[in-house]
Amino acid sequence: MDTFAQTLQTSLCFINIPEGVSLRWQQRLLPQVKLMSYDSVSTLSDTSDGIFTVIWPHFSKADTFVYTFTVLFTDSLPTVFSWGEGALLYVDSVKGIRKIKTKAQNIDRQSKEEKPTKTFSKYAYYIQVGSGSNHDRKRDYRLHRGDEIYVEKSGRLYRYIVGPFETEKQARERLGFYRKQVSDAFIVKDKRK
Repeated sequence: MDTFAQTLQTSLCFINIPEGVSLRWQQRLLPQVKLMSYDSVSTLSDTSDGIFTVIWPHFSKADTFVYTFTVLFTDSLPTVFSWGEGALLYVDSVKGIRKIKTKAQNIDRQSKEEKPTKTFSKYAYYIQVGSGSNHDRKRDYRLHRGDEIYVEKSGRLYRYIVGPFETEKQARERLGFYRKQVSDAFIVKDKRK
């Protein structure tokens, strides 16, 4: 689950499925989700009536198979929701039609996101993306989602810095994004803004 991008990736693992059977997977989708991406190894997929359906007319030779899809929450990502109610259907030459149901799981983001209170340092790391005599260039820079840009005056110059980042490692991980726009962007340790 990516709470920042409001996406949820689901991976289904099929085990001990006979080779060559016709297979159908169906999973109920919440009304506020939109299918973003899915593995294209199936022959047919559909999202009508709030159900994601994937069909394989002839299941692959492997008896273990993982299928992945990602959904986007079009509204805000709910704190608590149910996910995963579905069914796998196939025809077994010995037992006839087989239906394996999956129960929905309750997902509670709040319990996972609660972290012990941190004591923040008075210093943080920033990425300097520019400087100049013009104080109104904030919009010249494309920001990574969730980042903020600050303008600092230093004599006659204005510095444009992005952040804050708690550690130098976090700043280094983001630096690559900004160097695609500004090749000489660099990390600065400074007082927290």
